[in-house]
Amino acid sequence: MKKLAIFLVVLLGLGAGGLFYFLKSDAAKGMQVGTNYVAKTVCSCVLVQGRDLEACQGDMLMASAANVPVTIDAEAGVVRASIFGLITGRATYQEGRGCTLH
Repeated sequence: MKKLAIFLVVLLGLGAGGLFYFLKSDAAKGMQVGTNYVAKTVCSCVLVQGRDLEACQGDMLMASAANVPVTIDAEAGVVRASIFGLITGRATYQEGRGCTLH
């Protein structure tokens, strides 16, 4: 039982270290740019232009961007895009100003 506990602690440490390394990498920075792009594009398309989400996703320049999960809170004027819940982008709609990233 003690060996299993040590193995699990080591495994958890390696997983946490790998996740930390990934989040500091250039790949994660590129994914951050992508989630911001999706959030801003969907915010402008849905909340400013009044189009539906499917039409907006079809117009995205990068085909893979249409696969990023998006949540839209039209009442609050907020659009969130997320990859694995770790890398997120958020855009907010303000009347007369359009959508801005946060």
